[in-house]
Amino acid sequence: MTGFRTDWRFDEIFTEDMLMQFDADGDGQINGQESDTIAAETLPNLAQFHYFTHVAIDGERLELFAPSGFLARVGGDALHFTLSFTLPAPLDPRHQNLRLEISDREYYVEVLMAE
Repeated sequence: MTGFRTDWRFDEIFTEDMLMQFDADGDGQINGQESDTIAAETLPNLAQFHYFTHVAIDGERLELFAPSGFLARVGGDALHFTLSFTLPAPLDPRHQNLRLEISDREYYVEVLMAE
């Protein structure tokens, strides 16, 4: 395993607010340039919260590392943030233990793991 990807799906209120702020062409979608603007505006703030992503390998917590990729998009009626993370070194889950926590420790959010 060399990394992982998270997909954050936001509720309709946050989606509408973000579209009003960042959908420059008003088409109800987020294009590449708009996604880059969202990244520039939101990632520095999310860094303060470790992107709500906490990783440990064999019990040793990894220091904060930034996403290696970011994409904002509209899927269905919801805004999504897709964040990709690259591990510092590949790991073999048959021989190493990966602990991945995605949570906001101060505010309730629903986190669902992909099957």
